[in-house]
Amino acid sequence: MEAEAQAARSAAAAAEMEPIPDSQKQVVELNLTEIKDGTHFFAQVAADTAVGVLQEQIAAACRLTTDSSYDPGPGTVCCARFTVDDEWYRARVKSRSGGEYTVYFIDYGNTDVVGRDRLKPLDPSLSPQAVSPQAVECRLAYLIVGDVDDTDDGREAAQTLGETAWGKPMLARVEDREAGVLLVTLFDDAQLNINELLITEGLARVDKKPPKRAAPLVKGLYEKELVAKTKHIGMWIHGDIEEEDAPEFGARKPPPVVGTNPWKK
Repeated sequence: MEAEAQAARSAAAAAEMEPIPDSQKQVVELNLTEIKDGTHFFAQVAADTAVGVLQEQIAAACRLTTDSSYDPGPGTVCCARFTVDDEWYRARVKSRSGGEYTVYFIDYGNTDVVGRDRLKPLDPSLSPQAVSPQAVECRLAYLIVGDVDDTDDGREAAQTLGETAWGKPMLARVEDREAGVLLVTLFDDAQLNINELLITEGLARVDKKPPKRAAPLVKGLYEKELVAKTKHIGMWIHGDIEEEDAPEFGARKPPPVVGTNPWKK
């Protein structure tokens, strides 16, 4: 019996590693709310009308709350007043240094540094246990980009993601899930594949160690990466590189000047 059970477990594990046809994958419409780099972003489900209602409830409740002695510690979920628009949102305190608090807005995915006077207790009816955080963490599946702070290509990858995906509903095909993060292929309303765009423009590379079930998807990305390498596009201007080749990777050219950077808050 134990041998049969082990065989069944092995068969189930093997089945989980088999590729899933694109037609059977989940597709969700998203609105991006924060871009961390060229592959890493946060978003809200576009069709969820409850998000707007929730934000109205949060803003109203936080404005009414008064507690001048409030001093939340790290990990506490509270009301925080965002510096950019002076509105109140749900936030988790990440750290505290003197009179400044670094907070993470759980419904949007961005962070801010605020003073104690911009924090208030959160009504228990609006806690994460009562109402789930609305920010969905995503990554473009099996792509690698440079750091936005250290490489020109990394900054341009983030700018390209922002210019193509910010401010409009996007379709995300869920390729996999990893530690609560959705690994997705992102499309705009014209069916432009953002993952492939970053590869063909030499702004991203393909993960060299993807799971077996990702083989068909990654094969197509590798083919587009090879074209970018052959034509010396983007990061490949100096020829074939590896991640450890720091002098070449990202040291291509200054990033383009744009009027606004939607990915940088």
